[in-house]
Amino acid sequence: MASKRKPLSELNISDSTDQPKKKHVTLSLDQKVQILDSLLCGSQVSTVSKEFNIARTTVLNIKKQEESIRLAHQKFLENGVKERRTVKTAKLVTLEDCLNG
Repeated sequence: MASKRKPLSELNISDSTDQPKKKHVTLSLDQKVQILDSLLCGSQVSTVSKEFNIARTTVLNIKKQEESIRLAHQKFLENGVKERRTVKTAKLVTLEDCLNG
């Protein structure tokens, strides 16, 4: 039985080997704050994305989450946490509040 799929050459789809795939990058909160500061100083989104080797949409998502990123960064600095990459909210918020004082 012959395959019903057409070859890529017939579909006029460019081969994905033209550009190398970007490697997954997890930015720390410090790096995200640096990105926000760069944008605040007037740098373009495309320039910042090339500098940190991330996609433009990632920079735009960081910009959209600016308030929560800055709050989390400040909170971790106050608690003495130096390197943090992700921020997760507690499932039991009242319990966490009681434990953390």
